[in-house]
Amino acid sequence: MSNFQNKSEMLIASAELSHESNYYPAVGHSAYYSCFLLLKHIWIYSMRKTQTELESRCSINKVGTHEFLINEIGKYIKNNSNQEFREFNTKIVQLKKLRVTADYDDSMFDFSKSSNSLSLSKDILPILKKY
Repeated sequence: MSNFQNKSEMLIASAELSHESNYYPAVGHSAYYSCFLLLKHIWIYSMRKTQTELESRCSINKVGTHEFLINEIGKYIKNNSNQEFREFNTKIVQLKKLRVTADYDDSMFDFSKSSNSLSLSKDILPILKKY
């Protein structure tokens, strides 16, 4: 198990505990990053790319790491399964928006948004774990 996979497991467990403890904004953050770390795992271990290449390609394309990895891993998934790609792509965008709301917006991140974050991540994680 890579460190990315290990951290991903810890973060989804943290999201569940935070939800049970009514720490809802922490759920949005942890649920998203549990998925993001698997994107990095796929990039490095499955696609056999490097962190240096990731940084370089983000710089060249003038795009952030999150957007770049979502797009690149999405293409990688699409090469294997259009159905999994559609589910991944739709849900990761929703989860990312919830994470931004949880971390940065001056708005209430309530039980409903927390539950939605957990649900989305639990749909995304099994897809990512296949790769």
